[in-house]
Amino acid sequence: MGYKFLDSITSADVAFEASGRTEKEMLTNSGLALFSAQVRGKTWRNFERHVRFDTNSGDLESLLFRFLSELVFLKDSDGLLFGRFELKLSKKRGRFTLEADAYGNEASEFGKNLIVDVKAVSMHKFSVKHRSSRFVATVVLDV
Repeated sequence: MGYKFLDSITSADVAFEASGRTEKEMLTNSGLALFSAQVRGKTWRNFERHVRFDTNSGDLESLLFRFLSELVFLKDSDGLLFGRFELKLSKKRGRFTLEADAYGNEASEFGKNLIVDVKAVSMHKFSVKHRSSRFVATVVLDV
């Protein structure tokens, strides 16, 4: 698994650390951690809804923040939770561009498996580091 939840960072919110060998893998695992923070239980494989969006930023940390914030926005505006991602990441002239295909379902379909409602991605303790040939993100979610 490319993420783990961190109980020692915050007691009222949800925190996780997501990692990957590449920036794209770290972004994907961060999206999966956001989904797992909200949905408990079995592994969801059949996602019936698809949304495509893109975002860009001058640095990887801001790009991750924008990616996760867009997923929270789509949850709030369209009632969708996403548990599978196909990402295309590029860097040109010092700017990252992320094209995201997110697959999920309406939140109501998860029923009793919903455990928290993420309100926002917090900047508290938010970071992306490159450690030992891995990209590691630390994220706190306001619930």
